[in-house]
Amino acid sequence: MGAVTEPATSAVADTVDAAPSGSIYDCAAYILQRFETPVSTMKLQKLLYLAQGWSLAITGRPLFDAEFEAWPSGPVNREIFELLKGEYTVDPESFAAKLQLLAASQSTMAPNA
Repeated sequence: MGAVTEPATSAVADTVDAAPSGSIYDCAAYILQRFETPVSTMKLQKLLYLAQGWSLAITGRPLFDAEFEAWPSGPVNREIFELLKGEYTVDPESFAAKLQLLAASQSTMAPNA
């Protein structure tokens, strides 16, 4: 009978504390560009959750720095939910327009330096 050996350490373990590589908005835009038709906002939420999970599992690094909440219909990120509130589907163009509105509203609310 062969001896049981310990698994070899990998580079994955060395990257656990690495910083996220982008924002949740970047990841959402990337996902939306991969579809030929609009995606339901709930599907986008679930795909973001899965992408984050797979990134953590495979590389040990998060794709983005954002939290998900457990809702009855599945995982939800509050930032994406608030951005797309009232929408049933989203496509890359409408998402980009929403992001521009968000950026404009945040820049008008920022205190003067």
